[in-house]
Amino acid sequence: MRDRHRWLRRIERLDPVRDHAEIYRISAGLEFPWDYTRALEFALFRTYCVPSISALLAATGEFRARPQQRYDDTALLMAEIAAHGYDSPRGRSALRVVNRAHAHYAISNDDMLYVLSTFIYDPIAWVDRYGWRPLHAHERLAAFHYYREVGARMGIRDIPDSFAHFEDFKQRYEQSRFAFAPSNREVGDYTVALFAAWFPRFLRPAARAGVRSMLTPAILHAFGMRPAPPGVGAVLRAGLRARAIALRWLFPPRTRSALAVMPRNRSYPGYPSGYHPEMLGAPPPGPDIPAHCLRNPGHRRAEHTAPPSRVPPPDLASHPAPDLPSQHPAPNPATHPPSHPAADPATNPPSHPATNPPSHPAPDPATHTPSHPTPDPATNPPSHPTADPATHTPSHPTPDPATNPPSHPAPDPATNPPSHPAPDPATHTPSHPTADAAPDPPSHPTPDPATNSPSQHPAPDPATHTPSHPAADPATNPPSHPAAGPAQDLGSIPASHPAADPASSADRASDEGFHRPEVRDASPSRRHGA
Repeated sequence: MRDRHRWLRRIERLDPVRDHAEIYRISAGLEFPWDYTRALEFALFRTYCVPSISALLAATGEFRARPQQRYDDTALLMAEIAAHGYDSPRGRSALRVVNRAHAHYAISNDDMLYVLSTFIYDPIAWVDRYGWRPLHAHERLAAFHYYREVGARMGIRDIPDSFAHFEDFKQRYEQSRFAFAPSNREVGDYTVALFAAWFPRFLRPAARAGVRSMLTPAILHAFGMRPAPPGVGAVLRAGLRARAIALRWLFPPRTRSALAVMPRNRSYPGYPSGYHPEMLGAPPPGPDIPAHCLRNPGHRRAEHTAPPSRVPPPDLASHPAPDLPSQHPAPNPATHPPSHPAADPATNPPSHPATNPPSHPAPDPATHTPSHPTPDPATNPPSHPTADPATHTPSHPTPDPATNPPSHPAPDPATNPPSHPAPDPATHTPSHPTADAAPDPPSHPTPDPATNSPSQHPAPDPATHTPSHPAADPATNPPSHPAAGPAQDLGSIPASHPAADPASSADRASDEGFHRPEVRDASPSRRHGA
């Protein structure tokens, strides 16, 4: 034999005050899931008989635009709270969604109290008439204590402290507040059409009549609806009682709760798989809602009428963009590459070709060849236009101090022929700074003696003629003037003999690539294209 009353015996052993959440979960999820759902549908329908409630619902436009989703949101959120507990993570999330939706609107505390009361007493009345067994006294008290706790977490004040007092408040409220209003009829028609849409098209007229047959005369008057045809209500009520008898004698008790498990939900298919309570709920009120319906009209109207460009996204409002110049004057190149071309060639190759040197003053000699005729960057990377005197003959008229420091200034052969014969460059190193034009073109106009000998002094035989100006020994005769240091500016070094024209030398240096490096503006505004 199937134990049809196993859950009832469990309810009898529980305390309706201390264990109200468990008792309500058994009653609504295991014993009467279908009955509680139908009863809460008509409970919400009953609240639309109050003009202050229906006017707000009509103003939001949600019942006109999304009636099925609003119905599903309410059913699922309340089921989440019941299935998991009002203090569980999912229960608290569902309560936050409900409270956030209510916080936008000007809802009186009495209206909130009345809606809360319908969640307690309308299911009790339905099950007493159409349930497969009557509710136990523990189930009635547990429903009262459960929704009293839920109401407290919704911020509802002055909730009656006893089952009887809350029921009395509900009856008095309906007697004083039920009245016809166009908004009642508008929201009521949307709700009846929603219920009828769940049936095939040819049954929808009968479904509308069936809904009206379940309403009391007071509710029909408040909606301005005509009664259902005679006999429709009797047939429908007879069918509900027949269902109760079948459940009592033919069906075993449920073993899995139906709360918050709606895989065939119309708005959220497969619920709860892949869903969270925070994904439910109505959107914020739009700009067309009357100000008297809003709790804070100025704030809500300003939020919706502000130009889109003046309303930043929530993440940008709390976290400014990292590349704003006013907030970050110097981004870290390791995490935020700059937008100008002075990037590190090792990690961010320059945007210009490799044959065009970058505009910054210090290119990497290992990967980039400079455009000026300095010595080989692989062995002697220049840090500035002046070559290294230790390994390379400088471009100014100073002789190389490492190999042949001159003891006197060398005259310019182009304008002042030397007074001594020029030695053979193949066997003798000259004492003046005439360099081989092949490896390093000189910066002054001294011709190459190997290809252009002076016309006034033919080259004597070095084997029979000793030059009148022997090369000075660097170890005993240091040069009379030091070579320009790497940090010195060539334009500030005076010429050591009259042959070097500073103006023409500077022009040639500029033509050959020996120019002062361009100092790029490294300010945040230039880097970010401001």
